[in-house]
Amino acid sequence: MSSVNDTESPNNANVQYRAGIFESVAHYLQLLNLSHSRYNIFAWILKPVISLITLYQSIGANKGAYLYRKRLIHGPNFVCAGGVWLSQYPDVKKNLLEPQARAFKLAPSQLRKSVLPASNFGHRFNFLLSLSQRGAGGNGDWEAYRMCMEHTLFAEKTSLRLKDETSKALVQKLAEDYQTTSFGQEPSFYTDNNSGLKDFLARYLHYVIFGLDPFDEAIMKEIKTLHYDMLSATYHLAVIGPLLQFFKFGRKWPKQFQIVAKIYEESPAISSLLEGQDKCNNMSQAELSLLMVSIMSLAGMVGPFTT
Repeated sequence: MSSVNDTESPNNANVQYRAGIFESVAHYLQLLNLSHSRYNIFAWILKPVISLITLYQSIGANKGAYLYRKRLIHGPNFVCAGGVWLSQYPDVKKNLLEPQARAFKLAPSQLRKSVLPASNFGHRFNFLLSLSQRGAGGNGDWEAYRMCMEHTLFAEKTSLRLKDETSKALVQKLAEDYQTTSFGQEPSFYTDNNSGLKDFLARYLHYVIFGLDPFDEAIMKEIKTLHYDMLSATYHLAVIGPLLQFFKFGRKWPKQFQIVAKIYEESPAISSLLEGQDKCNNMSQAELSLLMVSIMSLAGMVGPFTT
């Protein structure tokens, strides 16, 4: 049983946090899983149990308070949801600035490789969050695709759209929705696809990043159908993704992905990409659009709701 006193916050200076039996066992088993020799039979036997622990903790690991409590119990670096978590600024800075080796995971969640862009639709694999950098096992693809994305989608025109009258009108509409829902007290401000925060994110992000018309209801309907109604983020996840695809969405998922990818490809931003550039590893408009569908699914449309 371990305990840590939080000396960084005056409000919690005298509070002692202790790990229960489940917490201690779960932490030990995951340490064993991450550090064991391939010849450790005991660790291999326990892998099904560790997988269940990982799945259980993955739900809580999306909450900052959950991870903060882990930090108070186990210290600044700890194991949770199948991975090692760093919480000290120097460690985080060092790992972010150095070349990173990446696998098929998004924070605590395991990704399913078969649906990641753009190989899932017959193009080259370009999913940035699973490509390693040079110096960490990568071959340069990450650097080329990342540069192409930044130069195409986060250029000067993006900064101009960020502050123009259209963006101001969308922010004003969000403020009005906030007021009409008792200043965000009503759940509809956060859950309604056609008003409030979700409606704002769909219109604002796709206007600023891609240059799409935020008032084109046909386009917005297709985007909301994929990202909201069809839970596009879960399409990428192992276990829950295949289950939802089998029992609910079936072939509708990849079909809707291609519909939205085509919208992205024909947007003012991506349609301006000059294909065949060596510095971009000859990235095509189709490849970039498919990559961005996944990025918007996992970050743009979900990230703001993750606390």
